[in-house]
Amino acid sequence: MGLFGSIVDVVFGKEISKFEVMVTTGMHQFKDGANINCVNFQFKGKIGNSRKSPSTIVFLLTDSNEKTPMLSLIDDCRLNGDLDPRFMITAPLPPASDYEGYKNWINSGLYVPLELIRHPYKGSRTMMCGSFVVDNLSNLSLADSWITYHFATGNTDIIFDDFGYMDAHKNRDRVKELSIDLCMVMAASDGSLDQSELNIIKGWTYRDCQLIDDATEKAREKEKFSKYLKKSYSKAKKGEISHDHLVNEINKICDNSSKHNLIELLLEVISADGVFSSDEDKLLNKLVKSLDIDNETFNAMKNKTVLNVESIETDNVSLEGLLGITNEMSKNEKCDHLRKQYTKWLNQTTNRDPKIKDRAQQMIANISTLRSKFGCD
Repeated sequence: MGLFGSIVDVVFGKEISKFEVMVTTGMHQFKDGANINCVNFQFKGKIGNSRKSPSTIVFLLTDSNEKTPMLSLIDDCRLNGDLDPRFMITAPLPPASDYEGYKNWINSGLYVPLELIRHPYKGSRTMMCGSFVVDNLSNLSLADSWITYHFATGNTDIIFDDFGYMDAHKNRDRVKELSIDLCMVMAASDGSLDQSELNIIKGWTYRDCQLIDDATEKAREKEKFSKYLKKSYSKAKKGEISHDHLVNEINKICDNSSKHNLIELLLEVISADGVFSSDEDKLLNKLVKSLDIDNETFNAMKNKTVLNVESIETDNVSLEGLLGITNEMSKNEKCDHLRKQYTKWLNQTTNRDPKIKDRAQQMIANISTLRSKFGCD
């Protein structure tokens, strides 16, 4: 802006400070009534001459402790969609006082739910917001092309309760080993280790190896986990693996996403031989509870498996577990849950696939049995 801009500020008594940004976190109520913990951005100070070009303000988030970027779970808040998932969000600049900037803090009007931001590390962190005032000729998806007028940073302290993506990367091999062990325990829970179940575990184990470009490294990874598979198989066959110890370690190093992926894998293993046994169901329900998986999310995942297996083995006790009934539920909660399950399975009774149609009718009969048992209306 040069000397002229500074003189104008002083003459009109509107001294405008250098460009600044402030990032905060807190609850925000949206128009639909939802109250969500969000990140908000504010700014003030000089932005350049708005009659020329500055028209957009850009916000990027990083972990200040490690200089590691925050990532976005949605394309709208990414630097370049699937190609670059680093968090970035933009806002148009409002009209500036005397075409110079803003004397007071301006709220960007952007409220980004924290659940849409992938952080790198668990625990107490300092989140840094880098803010750029850029020319409207800039290609926002190419940071190197930005014509930047001003830049500022602002920090906020935040505690992340869940594991971050760098935590997951650091623990990747151990998580894989624990997953293999738990799958072996599940495969052996019905009294046998079926080859079809082992094939599912092997296929999942080697899947990541196919993504490695370097042939030598790929072979090394495959050999490493091939040895671990054999070791885990031998221990599971002898009953030497404790699923309680596995779950305790998983809870220490796995995030919710990894746990959900593990449950999906366990369901694949269960369905591999075409039989959903009562022993497998009992163990699965116990694991889900120990891993603190949301019951409704789990039931939705489980129903897909129940729909596609050849046969289901149940007894009076396992029937409740099969339908997601827990001892902690009150009578009203059990009846409400069964009512929802009934609606879901009823929708499948008109399916064109006779196998799916028969399974839905079987599940409705099971639901009716439990509704009578609990005295539901």
